[in-house]
Amino acid sequence: MSSMDGVVLYMTAVLGQSLIVLPSLTARQAGPWSILIWVVLAFVSYPIAMIMAVLGAKYPSPGGVITFISKALGRQIGDLTGMLYLTAMLVGTPTSALFFVEYLRAIIPFPSSADIFVGAGYLIVLCVINAFDVRVIMRFQRWIFLVSIGIVVAGIIFVFSHISVPQLTNTHGYTISGVFTTMLLAFFALVGWENATFSSAEFRNPKALVTSLRISAALVGLLFVGMSISVVGALSRATLAHSDTSITDLLQVSFGPRIVPLASLITLIILFSLSVTWTRSAARLVFALAGSGSLPAILAKAHKRTGTPRNALMALGISWILSLLCFAIFHLRLETYMQLSSANFLVTYVFIFAAAWRLLYNSKYLIWLIIATVVIAALVITSFTSLWYAGVSTAIFLLLLLARQWQTIFAKTTQAATEGS
Repeated sequence: MSSMDGVVLYMTAVLGQSLIVLPSLTARQAGPWSILIWVVLAFVSYPIAMIMAVLGAKYPSPGGVITFISKALGRQIGDLTGMLYLTAMLVGTPTSALFFVEYLRAIIPFPSSADIFVGAGYLIVLCVINAFDVRVIMRFQRWIFLVSIGIVVAGIIFVFSHISVPQLTNTHGYTISGVFTTMLLAFFALVGWENATFSSAEFRNPKALVTSLRISAALVGLLFVGMSISVVGALSRATLAHSDTSITDLLQVSFGPRIVPLASLITLIILFSLSVTWTRSAARLVFALAGSGSLPAILAKAHKRTGTPRNALMALGISWILSLLCFAIFHLRLETYMQLSSANFLVTYVFIFAAAWRLLYNSKYLIWLIIATVVIAALVITSFTSLWYAGVSTAIFLLLLLARQWQTIFAKTTQAATEGS
């Protein structure tokens, strides 16, 4: 991959659902304070992205984060991080599918009773597409994503003339606890930089990875701040109370209700680009965990012609559909799934930067490492009560590890008994 491919890859990984949904969700919970949250996140995303890029370039591997974490902290910690990452995507990717369904309905009307079936079909398409040559996918992603983001930027510029200054300063009704909760939710927007490490082996030149992350971090920060100011200043509290469709709502302010189908189509394209990238990374993670023995060995097989982990993709598709069914059966909220996913990603970042301290301590990136670590520590402290899902994921990993150890002991005992007889 080239630097341009990297910019598209990492912007789609970080933006996508976050750009489409999170500005409205954070404005609903924190009002004007959400703008400050996005400014801070835009600032700190650069050092986080740079550390990810450096580690990815230094330790290129389809295993991504688990490769350098295993090197620094041991294989079991690396595999645990991979399991946390997978269980985060277990709820995160179906959330993207449901947002996709919501926007699709604006173009093709269908009953809400069909949401789960349409979402399941969308997840299957993502897995099928990633079963083919990644170079073909990247060419497709590059152009449609750049055009879509260009339209979004134009929409933000047009809506600035509709911004109400009093709305930007009216903090009545928003509490400190709501702001802290919003910080964890907004952290979902930072998730994606670690995708650099999963695709690091595909770059022709490791320096291209660092360059693409540097450009992506700057552009992503500007986009999120611009969206936040636009959402808080141009959308009423009544709109924010019932709508999660940030891009459509903003374009409607500037161009009227006739823009809704086009805005929905643009949003669908961005969401699809995001989901393709995340599916690619998830499949490579499953492939790596299976190769290390944490998951069944059959998932570590790659297709001979394309080199894609098709068994891993099939397993992902099945697990995502089951997660989607749980969402429907237990009548869960999208915000709940997003917070669970963010909590797990936050814990993976703790392990990532613990490994980074061991691997990059004496490097020129020390100042970036310090800033990123302070940010992650602050998020953990303020979001401690929301990390129970990470605890459940860790317990599942420990049970699998224990079962594997008992299997090894049983196999050795059986072999010794056979040889003795």
